[in-house]
This record gives sequence, C-alpha cells and structure tokens, in this order.
Amino acid sequence: MKTILLKRLILVNITIAVISSCGENSKQDNTSTKIKTVKNTIKTISKTENLLETTSLTNEALQDWFPNQLMSLQKTTTSIAPMSTHGINGAIANYDGNNKEKIKITLYDCSGEKGVLLLSQYSFYKNMTVNNENDYKIEKSFNKRGMEGIEAYDKNRQYSDISFLYNDRFGVNIKAYNMNRESVWESINNLKFDELLE
Repeated sequence: MKTILLKRLILVNITIAVISSCGENSKQDNTSTKIKTVKNTIKTISKTENLLETTSLTNEALQDWFPNQLMSLQKTTTSIAPMSTHGINGAIANYDGNNKEKIKITLYDCSGEKGVLLLSQYSFYKNMTVNNENDYKIEKSFNKRGMEGIEAYDKNRQYSDISFLYNDRFGVNIKAYNMNRESVWESINNLKFDELLE
C-alpha cells in the first residue's frame, strides 16, 4: 500500500513538472517531445523501485564526500541541504577561487521512502532533450559518466546552472559563477561520484 501511494505521489510530481514545462516553453517544444519525456521519466522511475528499500546515505556522509579542493577552488563551507528538513538527505558545498570564481554543489540521495520523492524531478532533467545555442546562451542535454541532465550556460555572465541525475539515484545541482564552460566541466569531471556508491 505504501509503495502504491509513493508511486502515485511520484506520478503527480511528474505531471506538475510537465504542466510547468508546457507553460514556459510551449512555443519551443512540441507535444510529442513532452510525451516522450514523460514516458522516459516513468520508465526511469520503474527501473529504480528498489530505491524505496535502499537506506539513504546520511547528511554527514554526503557532506564528507565533497573534496577539500576542486581544481583551483577551495571548499569554504558545507551544510545540510534544505530538503533535509523533510527527511530527504542532502548536502551543499561551496567552493571559491581567484577572480570571484565560485561553485555551489547541491547533492541529494534520492533513495529511501522520502528521498525517492525527489526522483521524479531529477528523472525529468535526465529525460529531457534540449539543444539550443545562440550568441548569449547554451542549453543542452548531456549524458556523461553516469550523469544525465540539463546544462544552461550564460556566455556573457559566465554562469552555469546544471542539474542531473547520477546513476539513477543521486540528484545534483551545480551553479558556477565567473567561470568559463570548459573550467566548469573540468571541475565536475574531477568529482568522484562513484565513491557515493561504495
């Protein structure tokens, strides 16, 4: 009964995400693309039903995972992520460098009865197909080393906003300031996400 209720809550979250997306991007996206995204999202969730029975990593373990240094950036703070107050374990790390370079990483474990409620949101990022670029902005889907999601990069501000699902379990948001796109990805590629699964 509990599993059925959780599945229904997840599907409600997907529906809300799709409706929101339709409102914002109805001129750019067609209906068939949105339907395909929803189907793929539901498929992802079906594959990961075992996450309900998986014990989430603790907030402390997630904070300890962040490296002290990320390329030339130094870790300045770690904290518990906002959704932790609702029983969804997560952590945030902030990194600072020279020339006002900054990266903020938010990490959630989408396992357990509470954490799995976030799975629909990150699955939606994983299953969206986006490929837009102009003189000012890049917005692209990606699939790299178990990371599947959406990247947005503002060329003028050198600002990145990246959201993805790692290994169908960990939800990640990365915001980078005053950094070129290549440096951001070089930093991300130095994060050892596989250690979260050990």
